[in-house]
Order: sequence, then structure tokens, then C-alpha cells
Amino acid sequence: MKHLIILTFCILFFSCNEKSNIIETNDFYLKIGKAIKNKKNYTNMISNSNLEINAENITLEKLLNTIFKNNALTFKFEKDKLADIKLQATILLKKETDYVKRELLETILNELNLNLVNEERLMFQLKIIDTIKLYKHYSINASNNYSQIQKSKDSISVKNVSLEKFSELLNERFKIKSYSKNTTAIIDYNCTSKDLTSLKVELKQNLGLELFDINNKQIIYIISDK
Repeated sequence: MKHLIILTFCILFFSCNEKSNIIETNDFYLKIGKAIKNKKNYTNMISNSNLEINAENITLEKLLNTIFKNNALTFKFEKDKLADIKLQATILLKKETDYVKRELLETILNELNLNLVNEERLMFQLKIIDTIKLYKHYSINASNNYSQIQKSKDSISVKNVSLEKFSELLNERFKIKSYSKNTTAIIDYNCTSKDLTSLKVELKQNLGLELFDINNKQIIYIISDK
């Protein structure tokens, strides 16, 4: 009865938009379409128990992060504009399992004519093992909030950048998932490594940093145009 009431409400909720598509399976109910342009007032409702979403204006990125809020995975969009696609969506999961969520994900992207590729990335923690070496690359402008990042085919050059941000740049370049717990070190450095093996050597020799393998992998979902 509860689900019947919710579905009835959902149909009324978006009845003004004829372009929304409805897909219902034994595992989920989905009604999705582009959000109404230039509508200033809208309502988004998200249940914190069983996954139920009724949204008049929600970005694709926020929608997917809401669906997978309890899952350890990351979405990466080939173009920023894809993450910002504004949607109206009604979703009810009848079975909240990883398989059903994956099926729902593929259905949503198919409706939006988008492609999905899975990519497994090795996970590392970036740790300081030689403070003297690292100190030589401390930024002299660490007191201000201005950072400079230059990326080319052969290098990553940073000025006044935290180790946290530096690890994110390494992730992009070397297709890994690394992170740093350090919150104080701000560095200037030009990284020229071409692959992960040479990167590990460069970090240790020049910066006194080491990528510690945490024996785990992270799944990255890469979303792009078809």
C-alpha cells in the first residue's frame, strides 16, 4: 500500500512534463527526464530509509551520489557539463541491493544516452618518510591561499599546493587512487615521471614521500557521451 501511494504521488508530481520516461521492473520504479528550464521554485524530496527520490531539479552527479551514498565508489565525468545535467526524477527501489543499483544506474544513463565504463584503480596512501627532503620543497607562499597548477603531457608543476591536492593530481595522471592525511605541508614541485614505477622513485628521492599500497582497489565509474 505504501509503495502504491508513493507511485501515485510520483505520477502526479511530474504529470506536467510529458517528456519524462517511465521504466518499472520487479526491482525498481524510475521516471526520469530533463528538468523544466527557468523554473525558479522546485521541490526535491529524498528518503533516508529505503531509497525513494522525488526531485524536480537535481543534477546527474547528485542523483548518482544519492543512489550510491552507502557504496565505496567514485563517479568521474568525461565532461563537466555531464555532471551538471539537470533532471527531474522519481525513483523507488523495491530491492536495495548492489545488483539492483547497478541495473538502475545503467538504465538512467541509457535514458540519457550516456556511456558507462568501469575502471579499477590501485589505492595508496601518500606518506612522509623524510621530512628534510620534503622541507626543501615547502612553498615560501604557504601563508596565502593562491595556488598554481600547470599540467602538460610530460609534467605536473605545482606551486603552493597541499599534499592532499597533489595526491589528487597524481590520481588523474597515473590512474590510481591515492590520498594524504597530512594537512600542513604546502609544496612547490615539478613532477616529470612518465609511469607509476618511476613516480614512486621520484617521490622518495626528491620529496621524501612514499606511496604505500593499502592492498585494495577502487572502482571508478567513468561516464561519457555515447
